[in-house]
Amino acid sequence: MPNRDTGNRPVEDAIASEETLAETICLDGVFPVSWKEMPAGLADVEYAALHEGNLMLLNAIAVMEQPRHAEGEEGSALHQDMFRLEAKVDLLTSLVTRLLTHYEMVPPLAAVTLTARTFHWHGKVLPAEPGQSGIIELYVHPLVAAPLRLPARIESAGVASLGEMSQPVRNGLEKFLFRQHRRQIAVHRQARS
Repeated sequence: MPNRDTGNRPVEDAIASEETLAETICLDGVFPVSWKEMPAGLADVEYAALHEGNLMLLNAIAVMEQPRHAEGEEGSALHQDMFRLEAKVDLLTSLVTRLLTHYEMVPPLAAVTLTARTFHWHGKVLPAEPGQSGIIELYVHPLVAAPLRLPARIESAGVASLGEMSQPVRNGLEKFLFRQHRRQIAVHRQARS
């Protein structure tokens, strides 16, 4: 019997294209990172709290990275007050982060690549065997003293697949990665010109 096309080709192509895009858009650089074994008997409530913490962190970073309005750009007193307030909050955040890094053990730096689905630890082997589950703690922003805590499973030396996330967390992570990817492209373009 001849092989007949069932009409699923466009759907399969779209899924493959989405997978390729998800692996292309990434955070690539040197960051403080650590691996911790998955705690035994992690309850659903604790798992939900871990994801809620990630969502709050991603939202805070998104707010911090929003473009600022220069003083006098809009000409209104409200915008000038907001700009001053934002500068004060940034300074306070920076000071608190510096203080916390003195009292907290920040993990060592490592070259990593984070996508929406995988984590690659370059030049080092993750301290676990393939098949083991754990939590990757990745400090993704210099002004934020808290890490993203990503449940993951070791696939091979230096490669882990990220665990299931709620849709809001997945969306927040994808938006964060897109902003970082866009910023890296802009830096490369500036370096070339």
